[in-house]
Amino acid sequence: MGSREGAALPKVARILIADDHALVREGLRTMLSGEDGLEVIAEAQDGQQALALCRELKPDLVLMDVRMPVMDGLEATRRIKQEMPQTSVMMVTMHENPDYLFEAVKAGAAGYVLKDASGERLLGAVRRTLEGESPLDQELAMRLLARLARESSGEKTEGGSGGLFSEASEEGSWEGGEPLESPSEAVGSEATEPEASGSRDSSGAVQIESLTPREVEVLR
Repeated sequence: MGSREGAALPKVARILIADDHALVREGLRTMLSGEDGLEVIAEAQDGQQALALCRELKPDLVLMDVRMPVMDGLEATRRIKQEMPQTSVMMVTMHENPDYLFEAVKAGAAGYVLKDASGERLLGAVRRTLEGESPLDQELAMRLLARLARESSGEKTEGGSGGLFSEASEEGSWEGGEPLESPSEAVGSEATEPEASGSRDSSGAVQIESLTPREVEVLR
């Protein structure tokens, strides 16, 4: 995913945190509140509340969990980006599943970071998202690209025709609340997946210059 040209870091970035666990919201707020140029303006405990607060407050960035009651984070992201394209969304989740990453990108999320990332990495991802970049969890991105490469070469994912481009990516499969319990459970172990055709820079970030046109289209 490439940078969005012309994006500039706001003088004070206004951030909304959406997570159904109060402890997570409190931890993120504490971490962000001590940083210059970042202000947490509101918290939401589900996707529907996040959407309503975005309509009211127009934040610069939403830190969005994936699995939440009432409306999940993927559907909330989709609606936020449809109504307020100027608001960036970064998924902050515990789910290490490339299907969720794929759906988040489709919904319009600018980034996807795991909750077990260090505070330094999480803050870096927040600032990069505000600057118009698209930080992705490196391991998940490479696994996704590996699966795309395998799909484009005609190989089937484990479990027959299921996987990345089946039930998890059907239109409406995330509508109306809880997403699938675990999309494409038969993802296959990381050790059996081929190396993706993308490369990484010195920091380990995924680079898109050497990807196929199809891979670039999916990750943008």
